[in-house]
Amino acid sequence: MKRLFELLVLLTSGLFLSACSGKIHVVNINDITEKDDLAGVYYALPQTVVTVDVSITKTDKIRGPYYMYANKYLGLGNVVTGNSASYEICRIDIGSYVEPDPLHYYMIKPPRKALRKRNLLINLSESGLIKSINEKTISADIGNNEYSFSENEASITSETFNYLVDANIFERIDTVIEMIHLDTITIERHTLRSSFVEKDMEQKAKEVAEYIIKIKEKKFELLSGFTEIPYERATIEYMYEQLDKLENEYLLLFTGISISKTNTFRFVYLPKKEEVEQPIHLFNFSESEGILDQLRQDGDEFVLEIKNKATTNPLSMLFGNRENKKNGIFYRIPEYGTVSLICNNKVEAEASLIINQFGVVHSIEPSNLQLQFYPNSGAINSVGIER
Repeated sequence: MKRLFELLVLLTSGLFLSACSGKIHVVNINDITEKDDLAGVYYALPQTVVTVDVSITKTDKIRGPYYMYANKYLGLGNVVTGNSASYEICRIDIGSYVEPDPLHYYMIKPPRKALRKRNLLINLSESGLIKSINEKTISADIGNNEYSFSENEASITSETFNYLVDANIFERIDTVIEMIHLDTITIERHTLRSSFVEKDMEQKAKEVAEYIIKIKEKKFELLSGFTEIPYERATIEYMYEQLDKLENEYLLLFTGISISKTNTFRFVYLPKKEEVEQPIHLFNFSESEGILDQLRQDGDEFVLEIKNKATTNPLSMLFGNRENKKNGIFYRIPEYGTVSLICNNKVEAEASLIINQFGVVHSIEPSNLQLQFYPNSGAINSVGIER
């Protein structure tokens, strides 16, 4: 479909421009009046959109059900004592993509007089950005501006530990002694009474701690060679690995669980010349809640600041404001800008990017010239002379 679109543009251009004469006339669509003929080929110069991708790591901590007895039965001191969630900015990426600039759409009007033996071939991108003039080779678009990310979120609650916990009740057998008096004889009768009693938390913690100690003993026997069967080395390694895994899983009942996940948020901003070096509010961040809602004013404020490097100022002074008086194909000489993400007067991330709309727009007459443009900036890539 994209290839067909480009071929149609080339054919359309060739049909009405190969039979035309005189210099081509290019006009900004904002200067077109109701009386003007709208027949022509339309193209656009690109503008730069700045993207800020912020990766936030959320860490959930869930205390184990037996955390109170970790030190008493296992000598563990550094354990999770309360459920909590914390957020941390782990990565910031500043990038950009391009889109057609609505202020710089142009129409190429067909010349009034026929030109024989001359063709004007115009190659556009799928979004209408200019790629080449009179260039016979059609090149593919540069870059891909699509962005997506996936998230695998693990749900953790206090129920996470249940698969490691034994039954909550145990069977208790009591011995009931009855004294039976028959005349002068006293008979002592013993009766066993069975009942089910719910275990208290400490009792369950003690049982799990004892089981952990048994696992440690089994690991020691494997390493010391006290086992009755002379296992092969690979078998011993596998058995030790499984015992170690089982021990760590049961230890979580005392130490608790800590799970982290990372989400990436994208913020988009279109730079404007009048907002250069002005702080632009992007988002607020809290270590306890992450990125906050736009309406909230608490947390740390992150602002975007863009500086124009002004390397094209000499060209801007040279060309002046004569854009509408020019003939030929309009192209852009792009400008560089410094994009900074700032929080509490500290630069958290910074990048030097081409900001197309900060640059200078000029024109060139394509007669007898082969021109190639960078679609992502609208700047001239190469110039050749037709023979």
